[in-house]
Amino acid sequence: MRVFFTLTLLSSFALSQVILPTSFSASFKQSVTNPKKKKINYSGTMRFSKKNGIKWIYSKPTKKDVCSDKIRLVVVDHDLEQVSYYKLNNAINLEKIVQKAQLVRKNVYTAKYDGQYYTLQVDSKGTILRVAYKDNLDNDGLIIFSKTKYSTKERSKKSLECKIPKAYDIVDG
Repeated sequence: MRVFFTLTLLSSFALSQVILPTSFSASFKQSVTNPKKKKINYSGTMRFSKKNGIKWIYSKPTKKDVCSDKIRLVVVDHDLEQVSYYKLNNAINLEKIVQKAQLVRKNVYTAKYDGQYYTLQVDSKGTILRVAYKDNLDNDGLIIFSKTKYSTKERSKKSLECKIPKAYDIVDG
């Protein structure tokens, strides 16, 4: 589950030269490599709103939706027909991340926050292109965004909620 908590943070990550719009959507490819060099590749789409949260829609290798309203995380695993709820115990302090972020070369920033390391690459307009991270389990992650669309309008809460089929099992974490 650490990957999902990391994804929630990454989508909210802002730096002084990075444009963090009111909302955005994008396609993504993500790879996670564990210390034994086993790699898993994911892909899908995501939607983000500063005010209302985030929704990741994984299409490969399995179908999964991950939604967060910044208070709780909901994971809908369509292959397992299971829904898991998690309370986000530690609020993410974006201001501290921004304070720690430093430009290391043109369009590349790094930060260490809460035991995790982040590297962001942006284009010349400040649009996030990719995020690399190392979590506290020593997994290396890389998220590459494409077809990114920024907006000055908030996304509705409803558009960021996970749809939960009635027949799925519920796990309240």
